[in-house]
This record gives sequence, structure tokens and C-alpha cells, in this order.
Amino acid sequence: VHLPIAIACTRWIESPRGIAGWLLLFSVVMVISLPLDALAHRLIERPAIRLGNAVCDRLAAFLRPYGIRTCSCLVNPPLVNQRARCQSSE
Repeated sequence: VHLPIAIACTRWIESPRGIAGWLLLFSVVMVISLPLDALAHRLIERPAIRLGNAVCDRLAAFLRPYGIRTCSCLVNPPLVNQRARCQSSE
């Protein structure tokens, strides 16, 4: 997200001259891009991680009766409930 915003800002703001100009450009890019990054993390990345964890858990539950061990406990981020569940199933 930072690069497109930096490119857009360099087109809106005149070419930065000197350290003060570069600091102004950097500040504007950070003020715009950090909230957008936080919003994208909350609305896109977190739900995608939860979906991936749910798919891995369902796959592990499906394969467990066949004696196939999965490494979903190692791949998924360690959550409190998941860590206890993984340790109890080993």
C-alpha cells in the first residue's frame, strides 16, 4: 500500500527539495497508508487467516479417523485454545 500512495503523493506534492521536503512526503505517506494498512489487516487478512484455520481444522478432523496426522498445529498461529487442542491430540 505504501508504494502506490507514495507515487500518488509525489504527483500531488511538488518534488520534495531537501530533507524537509522528504520528511514532509514521508509523513504524508505514513499518515495515509498506516490507517489503510490497519483497515486492510482487520477486514481482509484476519478473516482470511480465520478461514484458513477453519479449513485446516476441518481437514485434520476428517483425516484423523484414518490415522493420518496433519501438521495443522505447526502451521496455524498458536492460539490459546488451539495450542491446548493440539497438545491433547498428540
